[in-house]
Amino acid sequence: MAKWHYAVGDGYREPIEEDEVRALIQSGTVKGETLLRASGANRWLPARDIEEFTSAFVQPQPLPSLPSAAAVTIAENSGLSTYAGPWPRFWARLIDNLIVLPVLGFVLTFASALYAPAWYVKIIKTSDTVWGVCLLPVVALVLALIMALTGTTVGKAIFGIRVDAPKGKGRLKFFLARELKVWFTGLGLGIPIVSLITQIRQYRQVAAGKPASYDQGGAGVVGRPSKFRIGVGIFVALSLYGFVMYQQAEDIWANRNIYATQLWTNPVSNRTAHIAKMWRGEEFKVDGGRMFYFAANAQLAEALLGYEQLESDGITNLAYANAVGSALAPDVSITSDWKRVIVYGYPSLRATGKSIRDNDTSVEITVLVIRRHAWRTLVFARGRPVADLPGSSEFVEAAFTTVD
Repeated sequence: MAKWHYAVGDGYREPIEEDEVRALIQSGTVKGETLLRASGANRWLPARDIEEFTSAFVQPQPLPSLPSAAAVTIAENSGLSTYAGPWPRFWARLIDNLIVLPVLGFVLTFASALYAPAWYVKIIKTSDTVWGVCLLPVVALVLALIMALTGTTVGKAIFGIRVDAPKGKGRLKFFLARELKVWFTGLGLGIPIVSLITQIRQYRQVAAGKPASYDQGGAGVVGRPSKFRIGVGIFVALSLYGFVMYQQAEDIWANRNIYATQLWTNPVSNRTAHIAKMWRGEEFKVDGGRMFYFAANAQLAEALLGYEQLESDGITNLAYANAVGSALAPDVSITSDWKRVIVYGYPSLRATGKSIRDNDTSVEITVLVIRRHAWRTLVFARGRPVADLPGSSEFVEAAFTTVD
């Protein structure tokens, strides 16, 4: 067997055996470009080009790793082994929640305003966080129905993620059970802090190549989105989040309008008053006197300020109140006695009642007579007593500051 010289810098080492050369190749001392010359030969060649050592520079292929339990489950269910990572799943779920949650909230709020005003009042009094927590199980039901009917959701379609139901199980039953488990073990019932902890736990499991706790022994979640899909998905999620934040800001401003005021001028007396910004006013045409209509739609409330000039002196508040009650009888049932109240220093009378056409609407009537000038306010509130309507007493007080 020939011995070999190998070049080092400007010189070369004494001849060594072929096995020693191989050992130097494995240790990295002799590289592919290192020049070698066999004893007795005149020509130097790169080590990689010498037939005896070519095989030493070929890296063996790594042995395939055993698939994880999650990959086996995915392969069995879908014929694929591309396991969806935690972040694409997070963004897809966020998109679905940011679509379904506001839409569901709007539908329930709108429907309650039309058909169940008492529930509407409870909803608008509830904080956005608590309302969202209450809606999450309903969101789970909606998403399960969408998955059973279409096989995907908007978020999953954007990211190219698919959830495969095990064979032999009813789709609706399977997706309903899965979404409820996601709500409980994945989102922590939507409770702040708890939700963060449960999501971190699920992230670690999925990132480690294991199925999320709500997918163990069941669904295979597959899909490896491209960079383009990820970019589009994140853009959609952030846009939806911005829209939700805008809506919440609108709600905050609407609540502030209960207490923030605007100037309103009474056309009868030309006096001004500060009334809440939630009231939007206009004048109604009536046969006798003047009538001003105000609406606070977000609070399901309306108000009227009426004026008429009496034909003679000496008409008392009680006489005028009874006349107003008789005129309102076809529409309003007065359920209380007329009680003396002081409004902006004026001795007035007040009674409460119910709308005959809509039993959910309560009415508060206040009357005042000053010489031949008769004034009346009617405040209507759906779903609650007028006394529970924010700003109702302030409105009457402000209206009576403009009387003459």
